[in-house]
Amino acid sequence: MSKRGGVPNATARPKESPSPPRTNKDPNALIEYSDLLLWQRDNEFIHTGYRQATHSFYRSIISIPRIHNETVNIWSHGLGSIAFLVTPLFMYWSISSRYQYATSTDLFALFTFFASVTVCFLFSSSFHIFLNHSPRIWYVTSQLDHLGIVLVIWGSTVPSAHFGHYCDPKLQWFYWKLATLCALLCGHATFHPMFRTPAGRKIRVLLYMLLGLSSFFPAIHGVKMNGYAEHDRLMGLSYFIGLGILNGTGAGIYGARIPERWYPKRFDIIGSSHQVMHVLVICGAWCYSVGLLRAFDYWHGLNGDGKGACRSSGLH
Repeated sequence: MSKRGGVPNATARPKESPSPPRTNKDPNALIEYSDLLLWQRDNEFIHTGYRQATHSFYRSIISIPRIHNETVNIWSHGLGSIAFLVTPLFMYWSISSRYQYATSTDLFALFTFFASVTVCFLFSSSFHIFLNHSPRIWYVTSQLDHLGIVLVIWGSTVPSAHFGHYCDPKLQWFYWKLATLCALLCGHATFHPMFRTPAGRKIRVLLYMLLGLSSFFPAIHGVKMNGYAEHDRLMGLSYFIGLGILNGTGAGIYGARIPERWYPKRFDIIGSSHQVMHVLVICGAWCYSVGLLRAFDYWHGLNGDGKGACRSSGLH
């Protein structure tokens, strides 16, 4: 996920520094924050471990296995995207071994979540690989990275509305449409030049958190209707709350630039706020994956099909 707070010019793509800082003859040598071109600068609390601008996809790619301050960001979400790409296969095997079928809406809800997580992590990892390429590539991959964040929040809302209101298709569709509208609006706002500036960083994080809070509307409605304990069984509510806590904590740490703000240079390579956020986001996605499987088990364990499950649950 993007750690870049913005660009020098809020109304255009980042441009090359007119008077570049000192350069290193070795193109693979790491440099310090003060040596970066203007368009590369973002987190002044990370002082060392930066890759030089490459203007080459090949040189950016071959830096993947090397140690620098983007290594953890690249690999955490790179491996995460692979994990969430294959996890649905194991989940489908687990489901098919116990139940004769899953409804089309079950598959849609589960696929939406796992696909959104996979794409989000893929966009994030790609951004961190190529952010040292050039101003144009930085801009394009940064936009995709932020689009991935919006996508995964939307993708988390779809299954929560599906399993939380399993016996009320009208409510399912209402919350799906609401989530889609919120995601489209947030995505549009994210692409506005204002949110590419350093001053817009906290506003951008706030927008994501507000979008994330809106994803709790189906759950809040369900708790009001059924009570917490019952709704927890219906949709894996505790795991969904865990997802929100982990993501919210990660966003807060990222916005505060902790711990690198407090301990200069100590966490430049490993342990910076953005890396902590990456790990917490992965943990949150895994947490809710467990909750979704439990929700599926609950509904299909009641009776063979959707209508039977609704009759057995007493929620029809």
